[in-house]
Amino acid sequence: MKDLNLCKLKLRYEMLRAKHYANQQMREAKGRIEEKPLACLTAALGLGIVIGKLLSRH
Repeated sequence: MKDLNLCKLKLRYEMLRAKHYANQQMREAKGRIEEKPLACLTAALGLGIVIGKLLSRH
């Protein structure tokens, strides 16, 4: 039971970290969206990769 709680805690931490990273990427992309239209797409792709890695690991 202890291992399950630890796993849940780690997963929650990883999801929060991924969310923070994605928000940071989106903020940076918003600032550059006029000069680089692909920045938003790149940030969304990065978020997809992070979430995919998290889901495949557990």
